[in-house]
Parts: sequence; C-alpha cells; structure tokens
Amino acid sequence: MTDLAVLEREIMRSVSRKVHDRLREAAAAEVGPEAFGDPEAIADAMVAALPLGHVFDELSGPFYDTSGLARWLGMSRQALHQKSARHAILACPLADGGVVYPVWQFLDSGAPIPSLGAVLTTLAEGTDDAWMMALWMRAPSAQLDGDRPSDWLRKGGDAERVIAMARGVASSWRA
Repeated sequence: MTDLAVLEREIMRSVSRKVHDRLREAAAAEVGPEAFGDPEAIADAMVAALPLGHVFDELSGPFYDTSGLARWLGMSRQALHQKSARHAILACPLADGGVVYPVWQFLDSGAPIPSLGAVLTTLAEGTDDAWMMALWMRAPSAQLDGDRPSDWLRKGGDAERVIAMARGVASSWRA
C-alpha cells in the first residue's frame, strides 16, 4: 500500500468522525440539513485544503492552485493576486498562464510564515522571478545551521538574519 493510500484512509477516517460529531451536535440543537448547504460544495471546500502535485514538488512544492488556496483562505482570486503583487505571499507562474502557491509559505492557520513579506520584498529587489525566490527559500543554508530560510522563519528563527541573506542574494542577482 502506498503512503498516499494510507494517508487517504487516515483522512477519510478522521473526516468521517468529525462530520458525524458535528451533525450529531446539529441534531441535538435541532438544526436541519438545509443549514449546511450543498454536500458537493462542502466536499469541494474540504478537498481545496489539500495541495496539488506539480513537477516542481521535489524542489519547492507541493503547491496550492489558485482556486484551492482562495477557497481554503476564504478570499477571492483577486485578493490572492493583490497579496502576491505586494510580496505578502509567493505566486509562481505556470506556462499555461496560471499560478501555483508553494505550501511551505503558509502556517496551518493559513497565515504566511513570519516575516515572509519582508523576505520576498527584499528578494524582489534582485529579481521578479518567483521560481528563483521559491528555490532560494527552500535551499538549505550553512548561515542558518543547515536550515532552509522558509523552515528557519517557520521555527521562529531570527528574521533579520534571513532578510540580510536575502539582501545579499538580491544584490548578486542584480549584478
């Protein structure tokens, strides 16, 4: 059995239990099924929280697509575009005109990892290539004791250290 098959079984078991508990609570409160909406829409919202596979997964993925991330975060596609334009989050362009969003940049709550915006803004001073930024954020660094910048920030490491590194690499990208 593959790891994904095991994961699927675990997810289905957990979702089934949680949905059952929630519906039991609703029944006790005399809430009718119409309060929950369309079952397909509920399933779509649940599945949207799962990242998609992509050819760059091994280097910088996995990734969310725009509709999945918008649904998970409860915001419009336009709001996501604005966040990426401000360098608050990273959107990597695809050949078909779409974009994908690396999963590593988000906490479980959906918020970006600490100081991501400051690091991306600094990197953007050297390039507008989001893929270069994504790869840099995922490359282990001796300056961070072998950690990747994204992991260092996620763990609450000194953001100024990563920003200083980003400033240096952005300068070299401009040269």
